Amino acid sequence: IHLSSGISGTVQSANIAAEMLIGEHIHVIDSRKASVGQGLMVLEAARMAQSGEEVSAIIDRLNEMQNTVRCIFVVGNLDILIKGGRLSRAKGMLAGALDIKPVLHMDVEGKIVPFSKARGHRGARNKLIELMETLGSDLSHQTVGICHSACPDDAEYLRSIMKERLHVPEVIIGEIGPVIGSHVGASTFSVFFEE
Repeated sequence: IHLSSGISGTVQSANIAAEMLIGEHIHVIDSRKASVGQGLMVLEAARMAQSGEEVSAIIDRLNEMQNTVRCIFVVGNLDILIKGGRLSRAKGMLAGALDIKPVLHMDVEGKIVPFSKARGHRGARNKLIELMETLGSDLSHQTVGICHSACPDDAEYLRSIMKERLHVPEVIIGEIGPVIGSHVGASTFSVFFEE
């Protein structure tokens, strides 16, 4: 279960390697997600395997999750978006002056695209919760995820709201690793849930 092909070439490499191993039963899954979103898919596959589900049922569920798991995040440092070409310098300066935080998500192809915006840090956290309420399906029966880059207080705030207001039974919190972190910078936080 690999990092999204929309941001990495690992799926293509894994498919090439799998084709070289004739006779082996290797299933390459493009998560179309990253970080904890990918982790939720791994966790689901492991739980299904442990309960004795057939490989075909696990693959079907993972293919479903490619389309239903949402990955929505706020980048804490606009300079990262400007340097990465995702935000023009003029828009970045204006957003910074007005304290507007872009809300991004991974689309159905696993590419990072603009989704919404929020005003201020607190507004950005609340926007993610609002989007979960609007887009989430049966959140009170889901394992959901939060990921952060050097902002554990934001992750804990989101977790407490998910538990209290959305009645989410299980929240997994992870830290953004150095590779993804180099593209999003510090103070980035994200939520992962199913539609």
